[in-house]
Amino acid sequence: MSDRARGGKNLPRWLAVEYGWRVQHQSGAWHPPTDVFENEDAYIVLVEVGGMRHGEFTVNIERQILSIHGVRRESEGMKVYHQMEVAYGDFLSEVRIPKPVVKEKIKATYGDGFLRITLPKVKGVDSD
Repeated sequence: MSDRARGGKNLPRWLAVEYGWRVQHQSGAWHPPTDVFENEDAYIVLVEVGGMRHGEFTVNIERQILSIHGVRRESEGMKVYHQMEVAYGDFLSEVRIPKPVVKEKIKATYGDGFLRITLPKVKGVDSD
């Protein structure tokens, strides 16, 4: 099974060591699928959290750790479940960003069920 199919919890050691990527999940909370990638100008974190609204997230960065917290509420009227695969309640994901970013220019947008966080790279800092 691939790391993506396991929810990315077990990054290959070479990826974590060579590039410094780490996605950490807190116990007791559900963990939305999270992609982390970069382009020439920025690191991008893409979190799949359908069924939420803009403003139901808290995004914070401190010491190169990006924290994403939110609460997905259950829909009204759901009383008897025949199958339940959609997670509800609190979630918290933390992503270690390998190089410094321009905190004042971080941008978070939400649409089509995805929270997209763009973290512009500090110019002059080499990317691996």
